[in-house]
Amino acid sequence: MIDLSKNTELYKIKLEDGTVLKLKKPTQSMLVQMMEMSQTKEKDYEIVTKLFELLTRIFNRNTNDMAFTQKQIEEMLDLEIAMKIVQDYLNSTLKDLGK
Repeated sequence: MIDLSKNTELYKIKLEDGTVLKLKKPTQSMLVQMMEMSQTKEKDYEIVTKLFELLTRIFNRNTNDMAFTQKQIEEMLDLEIAMKIVQDYLNSTLKDLGK
């Protein structure tokens, strides 16, 4: 029997206020979106909007029972940090998958 209630190791990110968010692994659609975004070289408005939409989804996969709006994420993170978080979260997931 596969026990889906058992969670593998969570991805952790420490926020500026010291809160440590514990994030579940991404869904398949999130993984595909992260991989697509990591390969794009564009930095136009549409890509930035998609980046913060994705980060909102990522942050809301936390086990801390905290909810974030896209506006909160946009105000909390600058573009460079946002991109680093997505890349690190993707790399951590791919490492766990043995890629």
